[in-house]
Amino acid sequence: MRTGGILTADLSGRSTGYFYGYPGDFPVWGHVRFAEPDDDLGTIGLNVSSWFREITQRYEPKWVVWEQFYLAPVANARTVAILYGMNFLVHTMCKKSGILVKNPSITQVAKHFTGKGRWPKGEKKAATQRMCAHYGFTPVTEDEADAGAVWIYAEAALAPKSALERGVGPLFIQPAASRKTRARPQPAQVPLL
Repeated sequence: MRTGGILTADLSGRSTGYFYGYPGDFPVWGHVRFAEPDDDLGTIGLNVSSWFREITQRYEPKWVVWEQFYLAPVANARTVAILYGMNFLVHTMCKKSGILVKNPSITQVAKHFTGKGRWPKGEKKAATQRMCAHYGFTPVTEDEADAGAVWIYAEAALAPKSALERGVGPLFIQPAASRKTRARPQPAQVPLL
């Protein structure tokens, strides 16, 4: 795996999905659980910082990209503290390591990846997982699928030539059936005289 690529994450309070890859290459992905429901904020912060240090040392990314987080109108104080704390912690660790940061909005990523910026409740996750399958990113959890969407968005923003070669976004995705049946061109048959 080449270093200097793009690491994306779907930061959330208990777990995160992540993708890493160099523009134009096929990425790797996974997920990690940071906390149990009753873990204190310090434990969560230590788990996040340990994971982030380990993964950035393993892959040595040039960029770390994650979506701006969404706070529901009824978010409790603990959720707000965790999300703002993770955001601050990851920004600080990137600055210390010389890693560049980008934070696109959820709507920007969804529109780029699925063709639609806003989805009815519960439909966006399934649409994101379907698009990941189109790219060959299977199997993926919901968190990993979100990180995959961010990775495709980041590749397009940071390395547009690689993204065009991959064919990004729903307009460029062929239905799975036509991908499987598309035959490799054969040389023309020249009749013998």
